Amino acid sequence: MITYILVSGGHAAEAMKIAAKLNSKVSGSYIVFKGDATTKHHIPNNDAAVEIPECFREIRYKNIAAICHGFLWCMPCLFKSIWALKKLHTDLVIATGSGPALIPLLAAKILHRKIVFIELTCRVKTLSLCGWLAYYFFADLFFVQWNSLQKKYPRSIYAGRLV
Repeated sequence: MITYILVSGGHAAEAMKIAAKLNSKVSGSYIVFKGDATTKHHIPNNDAAVEIPECFREIRYKNIAAICHGFLWCMPCLFKSIWALKKLHTDLVIATGSGPALIPLLAAKILHRKIVFIELTCRVKTLSLCGWLAYYFFADLFFVQWNSLQKKYPRSIYAGRLV
């Protein structure tokens, strides 16, 4: 089963477009964050969705000390993410970022699930912070949508526009 991590806004919109293309072939489930009623409203099957607490909304810099400190405040989210991935019988996690997706990605890594990270179309010259962390620490497959990014990050896969 594929589980999509849906972070509000453009991240969720791109993930939902990818899910719509893949769901005809493989059934999907969703992890959404508490209080994100807009994203939850767009999920085709609310029975296949689990809400988790949100954290890491405002991490903007590659400051490892700040990220490590933030992880301490995210333990409830980590435990709920582990529970959700087990409940949804997840084999593969697909994420498009941003900061709140880091904890479910960590949970997937702890559970030895495969992780696919897709950097958003708007990232042309540099990776997002979440993308950078996913590239180096989480993702089994890392997709970029611009050839210029693939040249900077050789382990990434350039697939053109995915949505």
